[in-house]
Amino acid sequence: MARMVTIEGTWTPAVGGPGRGERWEVEFDVRVRNLLRAGAARVVAERVSAEADTQHPEHIHAVLEPDDPDDVELETSTAAAPAHNASRARWADYLRSKGIAFPDDREAFDAGDKTAWASRDDLIIIDQQASGGS
Repeated sequence: MARMVTIEGTWTPAVGGPGRGERWEVEFDVRVRNLLRAGAARVVAERVSAEADTQHPEHIHAVLEPDDPDDVELETSTAAAPAHNASRARWADYLRSKGIAFPDDREAFDAGDKTAWASRDDLIIIDQQASGGS
């Protein structure tokens, strides 16, 4: 039996993964596990298939629409935190994927409201506080 998962891209990796917001149904394997560990994708649904597909996952992916009625409402957050030297955009995407609110109004910041936008270092601190870390 093959374990099939629907993954959604959280950011576009260099190669071998779904783009941001794109969903693929693939057989769970080492490549998918690496995408999950890197934070490039997250599992949104999974099922066990009686028929094992022997094709390479690159050839069996299917793009699903977000409002697909067959899409199971299962959300598994397996994304690891980005590296501390990752871009502010990566940290912002990561916090959004975890549902953590943070100040993100650059125009107000540029106009003088210094509390309207968080830098990368601020985002790291916000994540640590939300995770109960120091």
